[in-house]
Amino acid sequence: MSKSQPDILHRTRVALLWLVALLILGLVGSAVAWRMRLTRTVDAQLAALRVAGLPTSGAELNQWYPAVPDSENAALVLTQAFALMRTFPDQRSNEVARFKPPPRGQPLTPDKVKLLSDYLNLNAAALEKAAEAIKLPKSRYPIDLAQ
Repeated sequence: MSKSQPDILHRTRVALLWLVALLILGLVGSAVAWRMRLTRTVDAQLAALRVAGLPTSGAELNQWYPAVPDSENAALVLTQAFALMRTFPDQRSNEVARFKPPPRGQPLTPDKVKLLSDYLNLNAAALEKAAEAIKLPKSRYPIDLAQ
C-alpha cells in the first residue's frame, strides 16, 4: 500500500519540527553548559585572588587601598589646582587647545610665545598649587570604589 501525499508531507513536517527543536535544545544546552563552566572558572580565579590577599570587590578595594592623611595627600591639592585652571574668554582658548610645537630646532613665532606666555600667566595660581602638590609624599584621589 502506498501512503497518501498529505500523510508523507505531515510526517516530513513533524520530523523537521523535531529536528529544529532538537537543534534549539542543543544550542540552549550548550550555552547553559558554557555559562556554568565559565562561572566555575571565574569563582576559582576569585578564590585564588582572595587566598593571595587581594581585593575582589569594590568594598574590599576601598579597604585595601591605603588612606592618605589630608596633610600628605598630593591628589587633594591637585584637585584644587585643576579647579584654578582658566581659559581665555575669546578665540585664544581654541588656539591654545590646537597648539602644536614647531619642528625640532625651529623657534616659536613671537605670536605663539605671547599666546603661551599669556596662558601661563592666566594659570599662574593653578601652576603654583600644582607645584605645592608634587612636593607631598603620597596621593589618593577621593573615590568610592564600591560604587
